[in-house]
Amino acid sequence: MKILFIGNSYTFDNSLAKMFEALANENGKEVSAFSVAPGGRELLDYEKRDEATIELEGLISENLFDVCFIQEESTMPMKAYDRFEKGVKIILEMLGEKAKRVILFNTWGRKEGCPETLPEYGWTNESMTMGLWEGYSKAAQKFGLSISAVGLNFFEINTNHKDIDLYNEDLAHPSYKGSCLACMTHYYTVFGEPPASTSTLKLSAKETEIFKNTICKKHK
Repeated sequence: MKILFIGNSYTFDNSLAKMFEALANENGKEVSAFSVAPGGRELLDYEKRDEATIELEGLISENLFDVCFIQEESTMPMKAYDRFEKGVKIILEMLGEKAKRVILFNTWGRKEGCPETLPEYGWTNESMTMGLWEGYSKAAQKFGLSISAVGLNFFEINTNHKDIDLYNEDLAHPSYKGSCLACMTHYYTVFGEPPASTSTLKLSAKETEIFKNTICKKHK
């Protein structure tokens, strides 16, 4: 099974694609993961003939992917939906028939106290979470795509389990545990069940249980 991740630093940090590959293989899924995730990149940037576009075109030409995750710049689905929608359309046109299933990677709101974005736009962690979800949901409906509800799961954990820090020091990018939550959410989205074994993720038994319960609740 081949899985492609298209995104930026939210996908690149903590090697999310390889984390997913290891978790899937631990659970007997035989997955090979590929990733194109330059920092700060918007989906609309793939209109340009730059290094990342050429890399992505090469992967698409050489492979037939079972799943492709698409992750947009972290504010765009809320701040500039039309740009986001156009970017998704560009990626879908690039993929053509080379991805059997396409999933939008719904990202999370900034953590309260983040010095950027929240005060600039008057957003809160909750309003940003829900605004991003609305943007991803609208695009998913328009193009007939699935959504991996990572952002909603972030909000649930950040609100109800504050001892588990999902964010790194900038209060925007994912900590290792944040990437683990994204990975487990993606796993559930692809395979329709939580991973039975999670030894490749360096989480405590309590954290693993909380993550699984949160993810399963969101998928009921």
